[in-house]
Amino acid sequence: SLVLVNSSRPAALVADEVRSLRPACLIVGRTDMTDALRDAASACGTLLVLCVIEGAALSFEAQTVLGAGSFHERPEGALIEIQTSGTTGAPKRIAVMERTVFASLADGLRSAAGAATQRSIALKTSPTLMFNPLAHTSGAFNVLMSVFEARPIVLFEKFDVDQYRKALVRYRPKFA
Repeated sequence: SLVLVNSSRPAALVADEVRSLRPACLIVGRTDMTDALRDAASACGTLLVLCVIEGAALSFEAQTVLGAGSFHERPEGALIEIQTSGTTGAPKRIAVMERTVFASLADGLRSAAGAATQRSIALKTSPTLMFNPLAHTSGAFNVLMSVFEARPIVLFEKFDVDQYRKALVRYRPKFA
């Protein structure tokens, strides 16, 4: 399963979560890489991979070696594991089942003039303009739907009115 970790939390809490989860692989952006995270990955035997974006190029660089550790096992039928918001206490990790994800994606396509019944999907030119955090349900499902629809994504670090307005003018998305 894809286990989403909220990197906007304090670095020590993210490192503690990695130690608790024991993932086999952890993909991290440059700004989220910390010594505490490196130490946590090494302690678990987790393969830590740095995701680097330079211009239009995306590359991945291994930061640690995969160890022999006892790694996290996905719950039966789960595709994504995501945390709740924690509004009523500590955030809880919940499993989103494969059938739920696929039904959601198919429902989203049905509204696109019968696209769910097509055997292939044409590459879209209208992008998804997205500022939703990727570790939250809205961000995760927006990414999945965009990939499922073969739609490009313009990802913002956070919501900024001026940047969003410029993107609306530049990309002319069909929906926002």
